Amino acid sequence: MSVTRRHFITSATAVIATASFGLSSALATEPAMFVIGDTLDDDRFDALLLWCSARQAFDVMIRPNTPVISQIGNKLVKMTDRALTRSETEHIVRRVYEISVHERPPTRFT
Repeated sequence: MSVTRRHFITSATAVIATASFGLSSALATEPAMFVIGDTLDDDRFDALLLWCSARQAFDVMIRPNTPVISQIGNKLVKMTDRALTRSETEHIVRRVYEISVHERPPTRFT
């Protein structure tokens, strides 16, 4: 499933809107970290971003050989259960870059 940035923002807004009532009690019953599984494909990456958004996380940091880290409030928080591989990180960067390049209006430099 390919998700555009516009779709992600709409989905994230819907998750936040539906989760805003009773968010703290809902989060208390969920796992403390996002479980990636065997591989972080496009669908799992989208789910990770929505999971982070529902926790009001920002500045999602993705680096090879480290877990995904994000800022919640004034703390850096480990968001995933394991480190990302180099190939997973490269795939994410290429995908995000591809989405942003196709959605921005053309300029005289592109």
